[in-house]
Amino acid sequence: MTAVLYYFDGRGKAEIVRLAMAAANIPFTQEFVREKKQFETMRAEGKLLFGQLPMVEYEGHHLVQSGSMARFFAEQGGLIGSNEEEKLKIDILFEGTRDFNSAFMPYGFLGFKEVLDNAKATAMPRYLPIYNKILSRNGSNGYMVGSKLSLADLGLLEVVLTIEELLGEEELN
Repeated sequence: MTAVLYYFDGRGKAEIVRLAMAAANIPFTQEFVREKKQFETMRAEGKLLFGQLPMVEYEGHHLVQSGSMARFFAEQGGLIGSNEEEKLKIDILFEGTRDFNSAFMPYGFLGFKEVLDNAKATAMPRYLPIYNKILSRNGSNGYMVGSKLSLADLGLLEVVLTIEELLGEEELN
């Protein structure tokens, strides 16, 4: 069954859901919400439990909350670890990527330069060394936990893509 992702025309909170569905081989289409009326109709129909997007229609359900959806689809694709220790590590690292990525989220609502300058000064020096250390400790095999792709890797990929798009690849050196 094909999932349908509803979100605004941009990465935002839906990007981690897209990455998780793609990595889990869940076929999906996207419906961009471009008009306030579309959004209000979904809310009035009760499709948005907390009155916000993103939302995924999947197997007769209206899934909300990007972190929960990412975990759900990661579970479907075997991307959450092979034992309890791996599952815990992956979840901790994934949650760290949520915190890291949140430094960039307000750029669409606040001053672009102010948000990016703050992320460069605080979030990047705080989080990038941690993730570099985790990757090195795992034998530099390209994965944060174990020897295959996980939700933690997808979370870090999302932040790296954000940094590359908003600040340029050279910021990752």
